[in-house]
Amino acid sequence: MNSHRTIRRFWLTVCFLLLSGPNPILPCVLYAGDDHHAPRVELAESRVDLGTVLEGETLNACFAIGNSGGKPLHIHKVKPGCSCTRVDYPLEIPVAGMKDVCLTIGTSGVHGKRTFKAALNCDDPARPVILLQVSARIQPLVSLTPDRVFFNGFAGQNLKQEILIETRSKKPFSVHIESHDLGDNVAVGLTPVVESKRYRLTVENRRKSLGSYRGRIHLRSDHLGREHIVVPVFAHLIAPVEAYPSQLTLKTGRCPACRGSGRFKGTLIIRANDGKSLEVLFVGPDRTDLNCRIDPLLSGQAYRLHVTTSLPIVPHH
Repeated sequence: MNSHRTIRRFWLTVCFLLLSGPNPILPCVLYAGDDHHAPRVELAESRVDLGTVLEGETLNACFAIGNSGGKPLHIHKVKPGCSCTRVDYPLEIPVAGMKDVCLTIGTSGVHGKRTFKAALNCDDPARPVILLQVSARIQPLVSLTPDRVFFNGFAGQNLKQEILIETRSKKPFSVHIESHDLGDNVAVGLTPVVESKRYRLTVENRRKSLGSYRGRIHLRSDHLGREHIVVPVFAHLIAPVEAYPSQLTLKTGRCPACRGSGRFKGTLIIRANDGKSLEVLFVGPDRTDLNCRIDPLLSGQAYRLHVTTSLPIVPHH
């Protein structure tokens, strides 16, 4: 049993009695009685872990609040940390009494490891604010594996990705494609794997040109809390062989001799992106004043192209 804490307040009055005659001034000390004991919160635990639950379930957690003080304990308010949490609490707990403060938490649209909080405000002078916490690992009612589409390949290549959509609910599950904002870049299909339980979403790249695109596929289901399912789509399409940079600007650089002679130069990298062997057979500039030289960086994979030219210096008048 927890020992009771006694809070005492004393009033000390010192008075001086002035006695006549030759007697000295004598002090007089008067004591007032003790004040009533203040309320004191007793709480066995302020944090509850409810383990693994399914999205859409309602979480309930109650905290037993006791009062071991000498006055009734008043709870001013219990403020939840989010709108998904409802609170139920007594306004007063008598001396030596105990009552429950309960949190009711909705989990629709919430996934993963979460902690829900509520702040209890009372008139215990030693603990005016107590933080109540409820933790749970919430499994999504509908799972997507993987949860997005990412195409990273070559323009014109046959790129396809499948996403498995599955429910953990015991109720029948229905889903259909509502829309997407990817235009003609993709072809999208949805087929049942296990009727009313599991579906396969197929996304195929249709774009033939280089570049990137992104968008979303919107699905509609009949599960409460997961009526709207969004699948992000990202794509980055490159050429099997590319030059970096794609446009080369010749500069004099920091060399004073180059600036004085009108000599300009630049380099770029030619590399294979598809992992196949690459050999540069010939570099033919379309200008006779450009000089080109190829050096291998990685045999059969990457090369460095050096380009130089000399232009006449026009004196400034």
